[in-house]
Amino acid sequence: MTALEPGETYDAETFNGPVEGNAGTASFLDCHFEGADLSGVRADRARFSHCRFTDVRASELRLVDASLLDSELTDCRLGAVEASGLEVRRVRWAAGKVDFVNFRAASLREVTFTGVEFGELDLLTARLKKVTFADCRIGRLALSGVALSEVDLSGAELSVVDGVGSLAGARLSGEQVAQLAGAFAEHLGIDVAQGS
Repeated sequence: MTALEPGETYDAETFNGPVEGNAGTASFLDCHFEGADLSGVRADRARFSHCRFTDVRASELRLVDASLLDSELTDCRLGAVEASGLEVRRVRWAAGKVDFVNFRAASLREVTFTGVEFGELDLLTARLKKVTFADCRIGRLALSGVALSEVDLSGAELSVVDGVGSLAGARLSGEQVAQLAGAFAEHLGIDVAQGS
């Protein structure tokens, strides 16, 4: 069991197995989380730079107002992630699953998600630029108040989208536009006549 401490600096360390504690305001540079269980870890205002997360598990994880920079995540499976205000820059996430992630008021720039399954992705009032979702599945996508620029959702399977009026700046496939036609009509106040 590894116990994290608030305000500590972790440089080029590897974390395996159960990890616990409050890592608030801590700094992680060139660290590798491999097969680690981060359930219950609190890392508010922590900074992760040039880190790798491989086969990481966590039932609950807090990253409020933290930063994740120049890092990679591979096959991570997370439950509930509280990441409001999180700053994400130049990050790649390949494979894995997240039941719920709160990215409210977060900032994501130059981020690529590939093959990630989201149960619920909450982006309310977040800011996204140059973000790509490739071969992803998103059960519920909440967008109200989000600011999107060069965000590619065309490779994602979308089930439910809340706040379609905030999709400006996103790229969608023709199939997705057709799927969301009813929601667009409702947002614009269009009364769609039903065919006989």
